[in-house]
Amino acid sequence: MDALNFHFQGGLADSNRMDFYEAARFQYAAARLSVKLDQFRKTGRFSKRVTAASRTNIDLFPFEKGSFNLNVAASTSEDDEAKIDVPLTALWTYIIERVFQPIETSAALDLIDDNALRSEFFELVDHNIFDSNEAIEVLRSRFETDRGLEPSENELLDRLISEVERRSYLKSHRDLLAQITPDQDAALVTMATPLLSELAVPLRRSAKLVTISTIDGLGKRPILTANQETASALESIRIDKEVTSIDVNIVQYNKETGWGKFRNVYWEGIPSFSVPADRKDDLKFDLLSAMQEDKVSVDAYIVRSTSGEPLRLIVVDVSTIDEIDDLL
Repeated sequence: MDALNFHFQGGLADSNRMDFYEAARFQYAAARLSVKLDQFRKTGRFSKRVTAASRTNIDLFPFEKGSFNLNVAASTSEDDEAKIDVPLTALWTYIIERVFQPIETSAALDLIDDNALRSEFFELVDHNIFDSNEAIEVLRSRFETDRGLEPSENELLDRLISEVERRSYLKSHRDLLAQITPDQDAALVTMATPLLSELAVPLRRSAKLVTISTIDGLGKRPILTANQETASALESIRIDKEVTSIDVNIVQYNKETGWGKFRNVYWEGIPSFSVPADRKDDLKFDLLSAMQEDKVSVDAYIVRSTSGEPLRLIVVDVSTIDEIDDLL
């Protein structure tokens, strides 16, 4: 089975309803993205337009009761040949990992109402980044208390679980995903970002949260939980289509999340960078070495604001300056 579940909760969704326009906008974007990813999986490329000639075997299944759920499945057969031999669900997970930022300390604290729980989170902070698995355990421990969790704290727990599950899924599929070239990677992310931003539309009135889960032979796994703020943030970014080599000083890196911070003379402040979960193992030794250097060169996609201002990096390779000199 190669299926996805879109689960909306809060707002109208809790009474098994959605705003007609909002639901239609979301379904149209999700359908376009699924068709393009299926085309890429089968042929190694995707068309700019989805037309009647775009044959697909992705089906929508009946809605389930309880909040508001949409299930879609990509049918496959032994006769199907795939240029990029990965499931559709893996490609959804792949692009979500690159486009969405993980929960940061400040965002987590904003979702915590209880002062005692807030202080526990401060203890998890290591250079402004906390361990997601430890944070999940802290939140789960509150289920055993009389107070339990507030709705915003439940949201934080769901978002953290989705991040951990997504990284685990990508790590288990990293050999398959290695078939995707850097050029294909950039094309996928550039195409998917505006379509994923449509997740925010149903979060205006129809729901408060959306959770996307993969469904396969191993069961159901959440890969993203997003609120309106998280999804709407995609509307204000664009990602370069080509890799850029840039010299940076890596000042912080979290090996669990794959996110860190760097300095560069041409960038303001201490911006963020990410290493996708499916590439972390391949780059971990290079990143450890890079942390000991004042300057290293990284190959990365630059994430920009709609006005072109650089915001953060998606790092795909790392080289120390000594390694570069040896090649010259």
